[in-house]
Amino acid sequence: MSNKFYLLEYGWANKYFWFNVVENVTQNTPEFEKMIKSGKFTFSKLKGTTPADIHGSTLSIEFYSQRFIDFLNNLGIKSFYSYKIKFIPELSNLGNYYYVEWKDVLNSKKKKNDVVFNLKDWKNQEIFTLKGTRFVIVTEHLKNLIKKSTLENFEFEELKKNNGFFIL
Repeated sequence: MSNKFYLLEYGWANKYFWFNVVENVTQNTPEFEKMIKSGKFTFSKLKGTTPADIHGSTLSIEFYSQRFIDFLNNLGIKSFYSYKIKFIPELSNLGNYYYVEWKDVLNSKKKKNDVVFNLKDWKNQEIFTLKGTRFVIVTEHLKNLIKKSTLENFEFEELKKNNGFFIL
């Protein structure tokens, strides 16, 4: 297996939806993730014209389509919890989208303006996140499978390697 890693991101094309939380969010609102997992947030479409398989949101959280969840499951990747998000009635026909909590979490360190992780902490996971971040990292193998699929709006940024550390 290649030791190349990529940051998994959504594209910034204007055509794809950008989700917005309907409820009023203040400094006193509990953590976004807890509110989403408990079903206490409702989402609308802020902008865009086209659904995709990964979307951004005004909460700086990515949401993934049922197709992506099925894609991972079909590959035998089950190292995540998925929480269905709730939409306003006008978007009820959009399909299912999920907030995903990744089970595989590698230690990370902040060095200057970068976040880094050590290759020795990696245990051959195809997809993982870094402790204390929302970064989602994929292997070159998984990146290539996603690119060959019909999944839409995925972007990848190759991570730089320096002395056994990968830099974001």
